[in-house]
Amino acid sequence: MYHRPKEPTPDMMAKIRQMDVDIESGRIFKKGRELGSIDPGSGYHKTTVSVGKVSRNIKRANIIWWKKYGVWPIEMLDHKNTVRTDDRIDNLRYASNSLNGQNTLGGRKSKYGCPKGVTYNPTKTNKRTVWVATLVRGGQKRHIGRFETMEEAAAAYEAARKAYDEQAT
Repeated sequence: MYHRPKEPTPDMMAKIRQMDVDIESGRIFKKGRELGSIDPGSGYHKTTVSVGKVSRNIKRANIIWWKKYGVWPIEMLDHKNTVRTDDRIDNLRYASNSLNGQNTLGGRKSKYGCPKGVTYNPTKTNKRTVWVATLVRGGQKRHIGRFETMEEAAAAYEAARKAYDEQAT
């Protein structure tokens, strides 16, 4: 599903204009005090903007983007280094759902702690080559190879990822 950040109301934008936004550090202040907190559900840093009885939590990254470019983001913003609270302007970019999904650390659900693109998959006939490297791009799975060590598979995945991404640009 495509995500377009919801633009604040004009009254809320007036409140945002009163904030001191440091785009280099990715932080927002008001009267010398840093604003916002980390949303426990999403892990993103959000700032509450209130007008009268109406309050809305707004991702800090969207405010940083607005401050730098003068327009509210028209697409989803992605954190290049995968750290959801690192809202420095140099770390933010527009991203499609596909690109945003590719920009993850991977391996979080693996009981073997595999890096992204690597799975543990022994076969009955060959128990030595148990680490499989796979690259997914454009909805297609590309088998890179089977390797004896997790490190070899991870290196092959990274090389294939870089080669594919260079071709795509």
